Amino acid sequence: MSNITDTLNRIIALGKQLCEKDKWCHMECTEPHTMDEILAHEAKLGIKIPDAVKEILTVSDELIIDGCGLLHLYGLKNCSLQGTGNGAYIPKYLTIGSVIGVKGNSVYADLNTGVLSVKVDTSVYEPVGDFCNDILVPYENRLRKHIAALERKDELLEKQRNNPFREYYDTLVGYNESELGKGRRYPPVILYPPASEEEISAWEKENNIVLPESYKNWILISNGTYFNGWEVDSLDEVKNNLTDGTMEFDEGTYVLLASLTGCCDYLLGNIETGEALELSEEFDTEDGEDSLIDHLGYQIEWYEEKLAEEEEND
Repeated sequence: MSNITDTLNRIIALGKQLCEKDKWCHMECTEPHTMDEILAHEAKLGIKIPDAVKEILTVSDELIIDGCGLLHLYGLKNCSLQGTGNGAYIPKYLTIGSVIGVKGNSVYADLNTGVLSVKVDTSVYEPVGDFCNDILVPYENRLRKHIAALERKDELLEKQRNNPFREYYDTLVGYNESELGKGRRYPPVILYPPASEEEISAWEKENNIVLPESYKNWILISNGTYFNGWEVDSLDEVKNNLTDGTMEFDEGTYVLLASLTGCCDYLLGNIETGEALELSEEFDTEDGEDSLIDHLGYQIEWYEEKLAEEEEND
């Protein structure tokens, strides 16, 4: 077996562990194809499926792991001519998978040449040098890290009984535990496991940045959260935000930390002082130290109204 097969099998095993430890994780792993089936499909359509994709298809036709950032590798039927009859054509860049942590979050295949690429700009694609090491291994490491965080989740949360966000966190957990939450394929709220105070301090030193206290308080109970447009980036995501580009204002240099409304209202952090700044869609700025808790309060009010409406309709 090659590195791709070995790594993909480890990812599948880790995905099963994740689903056992986190009931909100979703995973699908469909039956694989034989190489003969793949080659026949390739010959029939006159296309060139990348070697890495062929090997993936011999492990699983379609693989989805959602709960630790998305990994979705599409199946063989995705590698087909687009259109019908005389209008059929071979797409130059076909999306063959979505993987958190990859540039643009997607991997593309050129079915004329069999080359894999990632999009680095609007119309600029960069060839993938090593699919296993560049795409699969980072996601495998992400899975291992997430599973380790889940194993110490209860211990870390116990230390945050007096956290100013704890009551709000418990409310969000309650939405997932409600009948409305249990009836969904995906929960109303995505709550990643917390980071420890030691991890946050080490992260700040490693990245030469000071984080706002309000942001750190939330990360101490959920290192990455998604709730109806109110989204707090994890430490890993903030690191990516630093790489993608900071923002300059009169007060200094800032990095994106959270989306407050799902539109164009954001929480930023001054990388030198840790000052929190709220940025509106009109590019107005104001003190942002209370922005996380204020906007979360608005979202909770909206969700409570939605729950009340659904109860009335039942």
